[in-house]
Amino acid sequence: MRIIEGLEVEQLLVHDGRVSGVETSQGGFGAPLVISAQNIWAGDIDRWTGITPGGRRAPPRLGAAWAARLRLFDAGVLASGFRGMLYCRSYGGRQMLVSEGTAGERLDAPDNTPAEIPIDAIADIGAQVAERFPSFETAGVASSWTGVYDVTPDWNPVLGRLPDLPSLIVAYGFSGHGFKLSPAGGRVLSGRCGSGAVS
Repeated sequence: MRIIEGLEVEQLLVHDGRVSGVETSQGGFGAPLVISAQNIWAGDIDRWTGITPGGRRAPPRLGAAWAARLRLFDAGVLASGFRGMLYCRSYGGRQMLVSEGTAGERLDAPDNTPAEIPIDAIADIGAQVAERFPSFETAGVASSWTGVYDVTPDWNPVLGRLPDLPSLIVAYGFSGHGFKLSPAGGRVLSGRCGSGAVS
């Protein structure tokens, strides 16, 4: 196996209805099987093949914020449905990362500059945090940011062969869980890959 970094896949090479490799910024690479684990860029599959993979949605932008307080705070991850969905986890002993974890603005393309989180949204998230953690009622917002997710309708990843192009295996739609689920996803896909696969 060879691992090559720093190149961009520009096109799938297809011959007689089967993937025969990829064209990249550093030339072509032949392979009888290609694995696409492109996350928010999985829309390239549609652009390259004319086949729209099932379960894909336009990538949404989600927001998160750091809430800071003075006293020591130490807690694990909490995903609560008390009043809507709220994701919280301790950070640095005196801060909490919080997000509603819901899909926001749908984007035409994944490569978008970050957007501001409206102050009304931050105030609403702060109120939800205070309901669950009263000691955060007077906490300040340390920072906030937005990011793009590859979300499927059921928030579960799509893994396996693309039916209309069986020599292409896809892995996308991890909906923010890719870092945690990718080891298991890799194991699932490894049983479906023959020799000469390119990912």
